[in-house]
Amino acid sequence: MFSQIAAMFAAFVPKSIIEKNVRPALVYAGSKDDVRQWIGIRVLVTILIFAIMFLIPFGALPAFALLFSIDFLYLDFFSRLLFAIILGLIGAVTTSVIFYIHLFYVIDGRKKMVENILPDFFFFFGNNLT
Repeated sequence: MFSQIAAMFAAFVPKSIIEKNVRPALVYAGSKDDVRQWIGIRVLVTILIFAIMFLIPFGALPAFALLFSIDFLYLDFFSRLLFAIILGLIGAVTTSVIFYIHLFYVIDGRKKMVENILPDFFFFFGNNLT
């Protein structure tokens, strides 16, 4: 059930991006996950973060203004809507960047692990040739 939902959200990402960028990155990271499920989960989480950040100006900001009686937090509807869209986009972009950085660090950690083992492997391989 969850894999079908994740695959549905993976449809938002073009196949060319999945095949050229995401699939090789997951191979380099050593992930055995299905690419469509992996990207679908990330898209779903990004959309949820956008929705949460979008709703903050409509729920938390008026409650904060009422609680502490701050007058400048009372914005008209269009200003609040613009603020909500900007806040939602900031949340979505930040979430996407965090997912990319995590994948980059997994790839980099795997690369460093191979680089640390490779000299020993060549040494033992060279000694066994003679």
